Amino acid sequence: MKRHCTFLAGRLARFGPLVLLVLALHAIMGCEPSTPGERPMASSVAVTLNPGGPLVMKTATTEFDLLPSGYVKAFLLQGGKRLTLDEPRAGAAEPGVSMTLGGKEVSDISFHLDSAKITDAHGKLGSRGKRVEVMGRASADGQGQVEVTLAVEVYDDFPNLALVSVACKNPGTADLTLNKVVIQSHRLSAA
Repeated sequence: MKRHCTFLAGRLARFGPLVLLVLALHAIMGCEPSTPGERPMASSVAVTLNPGGPLVMKTATTEFDLLPSGYVKAFLLQGGKRLTLDEPRAGAAEPGVSMTLGGKEVSDISFHLDSAKITDAHGKLGSRGKRVEVMGRASADGQGQVEVTLAVEVYDDFPNLALVSVACKNPGTADLTLNKVVIQSHRLSAA
């Protein structure tokens, strides 16, 4: 019996990280059995577009404001108040996306919130949630233009988390040099 336990302990020590990884993936992806023809419950994430912005994605515990600049400001809902750690720069609006295009800094990308595409999110973080896509354009003098698609996903299983991604496309025929893209650069307040 002792030899068997030593053998198992040695195997677990060697494969322990793999077992933990599998358990973590199992917890994230879930293992709810689905019955054929069964429809998933509707998402509890509410999306509201205010004229002129922001577009608000709301869960039971948080709100994520998507501004026309592409900046996503997060709020914790507590005691009827919206609490945030965001400390925006004084003056200009915070850019949600900035890039260096042909060696020139571009940070004044404006996204068209009025034509936002709102769909159900079906990613690896769950089967219920909302996805919002907005389009914008970036241009640098003499360097051409880049079409920018900003996507924000909020899942019911992770209500305090917003996933933000950006896709860039060259709509023209001339080559462009995209040197750098920065997404959601936030400054947090210690107060």
